[in-house]
Amino acid sequence: MVIKFCRAMGWCWCWPKRRLEDGYDLEHFLNLRLPIFWVMGPPGCGKTTIATALTQASNYRLVRVSQIIKDEIEKNEWRGKTIAAFTEGDKACPNEIVLNLLKEVFYLTCDDSEGYIIDGFPLDLLQGKQFEFEICKVFIIIYPTLPVDVYFQRFLEQGGSIEDKSRVKARHREGSRACQEIYRHYEQKTLKCVTKHKTELLVNALVGDLSRYFGYKFQPIAEQEKLIE
Repeated sequence: MVIKFCRAMGWCWCWPKRRLEDGYDLEHFLNLRLPIFWVMGPPGCGKTTIATALTQASNYRLVRVSQIIKDEIEKNEWRGKTIAAFTEGDKACPNEIVLNLLKEVFYLTCDDSEGYIIDGFPLDLLQGKQFEFEICKVFIIIYPTLPVDVYFQRFLEQGGSIEDKSRVKARHREGSRACQEIYRHYEQKTLKCVTKHKTELLVNALVGDLSRYFGYKFQPIAEQEKLIE
């Protein structure tokens, strides 16, 4: 059992500490040796846009970590309630829960997948190391970056308030520091890019680099006029 006690309120609550790995055997998934890509980066750098475009270019399965967490909360079952309690106040979901959600995705979808592109993962080096310890090695990391001033300008253009400048920039810098630590650890597996170009130009450059340096034969995406947001 996991027990949480609140001294100020004078109450405690608990729930069964169930582990997905107890019910989901990943041996078959591991035997398939499906490529695993991570797409990480600070806020507003275009992670989801790039991950979606790479999914179209590769036919790999897109896994959005933020979306599977949201979907689980909306189910309002034991695990969703646990996640909601942990993430209250914009806190990050605990690594154990995130990894268990990913294990479930791999177990349920591996036979229908050619590979996986995981959007918004990892948040920090510890999360990445735990993934590799508990699940499997990552194949490639895509690391889009964006200068903080450019990010804040986009934030304002999308209706953000100038009064949030310090908070928004601090959040971006914090995310950038975490990603740089991951990058230093996994540099040989990482493609780093600056998201100042049109979507098709950047993604097609990534497709070329994936082929040239790592041997992945993805299809270039069709031209688009939209800038990465």
